[in-house]
Amino acid sequence: MSPEVDVRTAEAAFFNALLQGSREQLEGVLGPDFILVDVMTGSEIPRSTLVDLVGSGQLVFDSIERLGAQVRL
Repeated sequence: MSPEVDVRTAEAAFFNALLQGSREQLEGVLGPDFILVDVMTGSEIPRSTLVDLVGSGQLVFDSIERLGAQVRL
């Protein structure tokens, strides 16, 4: 596999875990220092918070639309 394919595979696994609400899948794909940055507010959401919210069903994604993804190495 190429590095670009590896990145796209990890991204697909991340979004799939969000859509399935899978704590286990999120824990498997996210590194321990993962931080999600809210592009609207700039606030930071640590890995543990995201995993807890999704895994508990408090944060549910019915669909996710990815726009203009690019891989830069």
